[in-house]
Amino acid sequence: MNCLTLFAGGGGADIGLQRAGFRHLACVEADTHACATLRAAGFPAVQAWIGDGQPERRARGKVLPPLPVFDAAAHPGSDLLWASPPCQPFSRAGKQLGAADERNGWPAALEAIRAVRPRWAVVENVVGSPAEAWADELRALYPEVQVWRADAVDWGLPSHRDRVYIVAGPMRWTAPTPTHYGPGVPWLVRGGLQPWAGFGEALGVKHALHPSGRRYLSQPGPTVAATEYKGHTNPHLERGRNGPVNRASCANFLLTGNRVVTVAEAALLVGFPAGYPFQGPKEAQYRQIGNAVAPIMAEVIGRAILKSNGAE
Repeated sequence: MNCLTLFAGGGGADIGLQRAGFRHLACVEADTHACATLRAAGFPAVQAWIGDGQPERRARGKVLPPLPVFDAAAHPGSDLLWASPPCQPFSRAGKQLGAADERNGWPAALEAIRAVRPRWAVVENVVGSPAEAWADELRALYPEVQVWRADAVDWGLPSHRDRVYIVAGPMRWTAPTPTHYGPGVPWLVRGGLQPWAGFGEALGVKHALHPSGRRYLSQPGPTVAATEYKGHTNPHLERGRNGPVNRASCANFLLTGNRVVTVAEAALLVGFPAGYPFQGPKEAQYRQIGNAVAPIMAEVIGRAILKSNGAE
């Protein structure tokens, strides 16, 4: 089966779909650095704007020519369309302007799905996005639409990545079964599963610098944010006090004293392969990683879709 990805970013979903066995038709993304990353990784990147209302682009004080607008109608009948609209309008780390945010990519994603009419459509976004409302709109196009929430730690990721996935298709889809368990899972249902992966274990840290960081040696850490280049933003940690540990750099500080996780560490925590060729300045690389779909989640969803499709 082939696939088309919209708002592809640096390729997190594309890695997973490729591992699942999908062949890429195009990976559509507006960001120059992310497109360079996709091409360096061997994906068919298409730099284009998705939808209407393209903002003016500037670089070094000069106005850049507008990007071509993605022609969804040129890809009719694709097997799978994966869309990860920008999460900033709905993220708890942002202003939560929702549909009023100019970065809201859902209308463009929906129009693309209507134009392409893929056999399957997957929409991924943060918890807090209006997934149920989006699913209702997709029900006018598909006989089966399901909303599924999952955290990638249940598939072995050493950092939390709790996301919502809308899966629309011609038949009912069976959600993937977790491969890992957390501390609250009863013994009776742990058979055949592995324990959650540790943040510190993934980074090769054997001892925590601060006592409050010990739990992150063997437990997953907080999510990797798009702004990890700023380091942790919690002054309480610097003063040895308790405070919210809500980003990877916070956990890294408690474990090692380092305020910032490196690009390579951030990529590992999200599940990118070692040596993945991120392009652009470091700030752009952190943004690509922090905004990415965890590859393992796209892989298990892709495999589940292939299994459902083959069972028809």
